[in-house]
Formats: sequence, structure tokens, C-alpha cells
Amino acid sequence: MQQLGISAVHPNATTAFSVLLLYSAPIDLDAACARIPQKWPGNWTAPSWAEGTDGAGRILQFKAGEVWVLLSPFNDVFSPDRGKLPPHEFFVVASFFPTPEAKIPTKPGMLPEVPEQGGKENAAQLRARHFTVAAHTIYTQVADALLEEPAAIGAFRAELGVVQPPEMVHELAQLLTEGQVPLPLWVNVRTLASGFGRTFGLPIFGHLDLEVTAASPETSYELLANAANYVVSGDAYLLPGQTLSLGTGNPVTLTQEISTVDGATVIKLAN
Repeated sequence: MQQLGISAVHPNATTAFSVLLLYSAPIDLDAACARIPQKWPGNWTAPSWAEGTDGAGRILQFKAGEVWVLLSPFNDVFSPDRGKLPPHEFFVVASFFPTPEAKIPTKPGMLPEVPEQGGKENAAQLRARHFTVAAHTIYTQVADALLEEPAAIGAFRAELGVVQPPEMVHELAQLLTEGQVPLPLWVNVRTLASGFGRTFGLPIFGHLDLEVTAASPETSYELLANAANYVVSGDAYLLPGQTLSLGTGNPVTLTQEISTVDGATVIKLAN
């Protein structure tokens, strides 16, 4: 598998993504954005308004290092393709892209192929994964500041299938100050009473989602969270046939399977 390259098993990292910030009433987006550098000092450029294309309306844009942030406000109600959102009257589409300086394509599947040497990971894939983590860090900081508005309802992550309330975002964002990954904001780990568990969101970071059936939902969650944090926060990736120790006692063996949940290809943890 290593000779084939990680793209033979795992998807490309998604280097451009969007999140919906939901509100019960319109907000002053300029004032909300002014809080970002106050809460999270960093390399932020001054926000500026621009006219969007294809009826997108006005867009507030700024940069943070190699991450380009676009905020599009809508005085409207958003209806997702699946499920139902909490009642809201206003939302902001927060989009995150590589700047030209990042030299990373913004469309999935368009990463340049770099020949592997000595079984090492594809350099373009690794660069894209690092950018995706950096972009999610910026997203977390932006959401933390913008969801301080009294009208804030939460952040809707379509790929995770959840609306994350402001309190959750504020609490977990603080992990960044400790050098930790706020994993529950980036990857959804779901478990059932039967001990079955599944992640949602790892393909964004260039990894297959994970599944496990353990003795309890608590063990299932610990296995999945530890494995997800391991691959998101570092340079490692999981391949079928590997055996790992994930801190729950017995080592786990990895296999590649088709999920009965949604037909997606996943890495299954067997302990």
C-alpha cells in the first residue's frame, strides 16, 4: 500500500470548505469581526467588503497567513439537503480557501502528484493536509469570535451532520491555546449503545472515516477519538494491515471495509 501512495487508499484533503453560522436575528458583521484579532492575536489583514458573483451578494473578506476567509451574510433561512436546522432568521456562510501564496489548488482531486521515494508520504498530499489543519484552526478562531453575538445559535457543519452550539465552540476553541486539536469541532464521533461507533469528517483532512464495534460506547468513542486525533494532529495515516495501540488496553488491527451506514469506504478498527 505504501508503494502505491496514500491516494490509493485515502482521499485528497479538502483545502476549501464552508461552514454556516446561524443567528436568530441580523448581526453587525463588521463589529463581530473586530473581535477576532482581540481574542486571537495573529497575522490578520483588515477586513474589506467586495461584491460577490452569481448573486452571492456582498462578501466580507480578509486573510490570516495563507488562509483566505470569506464571510457572506444572508438575511434569510437556510434549508439543508438533509435534516432540519434550528429556527433562525439570519446566517453567515464562512468559507476558507488557500491564498495564492499557499500554492495549493482549491478543487478536490487536483493536487499535483509527487513521486514517492522510499515509501514516504506524497509531498503534495501532506502539504494539503497541513493546510487543512491550519484552515480549521482559523475557522475555529473566527467562529469563536462571531458566535459571541447574543443572537448566535450555532455553527452548522453539513459534512458532520451537526449544529454546534456557541458554548461548545467557545469551550473547545480554548484547546488551541494549549497546543491541542479541538477534535469535536472538526470531526464528529458517533457511538451507539451497542458499542458501534463511526467518525464523520475525516475525509476533509485526507483520511478515510473510521468504524469500530467495541464492548461499550465509551470504549468505542475513546478508540475512534484517539485514532482520529492521531492522524489529524500529526503526519501519520492509517493503512489496512496495521496494528495500533490506542490507549484502551488491547491493540487494534486495521482493515478497509465498506460501511453499512452509508456505503462509504472506511478503515475499521478491530480489537
